[in-house]
Amino acid sequence: MRRYVNKLAMMAAVLMAWLLCAPAQAEIILGEHDWEDGSEGWLKQDDWVTLTDPEIAGVGQSWLDIALTGQPASWDTVVYVEAEDLFAGTWTDDMFVEFDFWAEDVTPDTLQLQWSSTTNAATWSYNLNAPAETNIWTAQSAPLSYSTDWIFSGGGATEDLYLSDLSSIDWIGIYIEGSSGADQSYQLDNFRLMIPEPSQYVMLSSAILACFAAIRRRKIEKS
Repeated sequence: MRRYVNKLAMMAAVLMAWLLCAPAQAEIILGEHDWEDGSEGWLKQDDWVTLTDPEIAGVGQSWLDIALTGQPASWDTVVYVEAEDLFAGTWTDDMFVEFDFWAEDVTPDTLQLQWSSTTNAATWSYNLNAPAETNIWTAQSAPLSYSTDWIFSGGGATEDLYLSDLSSIDWIGIYIEGSSGADQSYQLDNFRLMIPEPSQYVMLSSAILACFAAIRRRKIEKS
């Protein structure tokens, strides 16, 4: 019974430590494209997609506009950037991607983060929450840690293959799929590669170690 209570106490303490750390969480931005200084080098997969970088007059804010004209009734496309143009360092699985997405005329059926490596032409895809309504910015996020949520177009996905491809990443971008042949546009903004600030890991680790020490001391005092 005492061991069970101690385990519950430990779990409660760890949860409390996490809650105490949560407000202090911060992230480091490794690379960011906000389109306030031009096109940022983004590319398109299909000829019926036009990429422009409009600026709000007098405000100085901008984004990437993705206009579709003359596309098939059922379509899919990818807009992307070379990975080194976002972050030229080593990509690792403790990073994550965040961006803002806007559907101007029609909501997409599917929205994904996609990337591929220099050594493997197949793509890795992560399903995002496609916006359910138009004319509203939605915040999108995808962790680069390996999980079964990552779909590999080449088949036979493994964590080792994923990590190998990520370490030699070639390009990264968004995949959009829809079922309307009407002209439409989407917007992309604040595309960021991020990593949790190390200090939050240190705080949580210290709290967990303190919890274990307190439980051990209590056991010694009772023995």
